[in-house]
Formats: sequence, structure tokens, C-alpha cells
Amino acid sequence: MSDYLADLKNDNNWQQVYTDSKTVLYDAAGGYRPLPVFEIPITFDSPLLIIRTLSDGAKFTWRFSGVLSQRISMSNVASPVPTAALNYNRLRINRSSLLHFPRYNTDYELIFEPYTWIKNINLAIWSYSGVFTNELFAQVEEVRDNELSRIESKIDTIING
Repeated sequence: MSDYLADLKNDNNWQQVYTDSKTVLYDAAGGYRPLPVFEIPITFDSPLLIIRTLSDGAKFTWRFSGVLSQRISMSNVASPVPTAALNYNRLRINRSSLLHFPRYNTDYELIFEPYTWIKNINLAIWSYSGVFTNELFAQVEEVRDNELSRIESKIDTIING
């Protein structure tokens, strides 16, 4: 997708599509296993997402919560062709990030891998559903072309009787 504009300030253009929380479990000796990967069970088609990670146990010196990866399927059916991971993004902790994912495919999946020192985390995702400027221009051109044809046919009818 080339340069475009989107109406990011319009709340109606954003839908929260995912939220989940994970907390480590401690064993009897006080040890724990790191948080498992968030394998988000939905596919996305919007190139714009807002991702927020919150952790109430985060130390003030921690800047990042983990890595978010875009995954695309390399095949339409079950086959030996694997899913490819690309566009790795480190997410800031206790912040929201606006991310743009290039359109390599019609849809994509996400996985989030929290860093091993994170003991609890909430992950929330909002998807942009508004119109992009270049798509809006295409719609305007379509209406213009249809109206122009209609007007031209009326002029031809008037002139030719």
C-alpha cells in the first residue's frame, strides 16, 4: 500500500478485537516458568493495529514487554509449506503502540512472546476498520465516472432529440 491517510482520531474506526491476561505460577520452591506465548486465535486484515501491554508488576527500569510477530500463511491448504513469521516489533511495557503491517497477504496472524522476566501481563489489540484515503479516492472516482456517464447520456438525449 502506498502513502495513505486514515482517520485515526475517530473512535468509531477502532474495534477492540482481542484481550487476554497471563500470570506465572510459582512452584513450591518459589521458582516459576516464564509466561507462555500468546498465540492470538484470530486473523487480521487491517494493516493498522493498536497493541497495548500492561503489567502491574513491571519495574520502572523495564522498557519493553516482549516481541510481537506477524505471521502469514504461505499456502491456502494444509501443506508442507510453513507459516512465515515477519515484522518483529518490540512492544513498550505499559504503553500503547500503533503498528502498521504491510499487506503481503489478504490476512495475517499475530503471536506475542513476553520477555522471561515478566510475571503478569495483559495484552489488548484494537483493529482499524475505517476508510483509507486511497480507498476513498477510488470510491469517489467510481461515483464520478458513473455520474459523468449518466450526465453525458442525458446531454446526448437532449442534443439528439
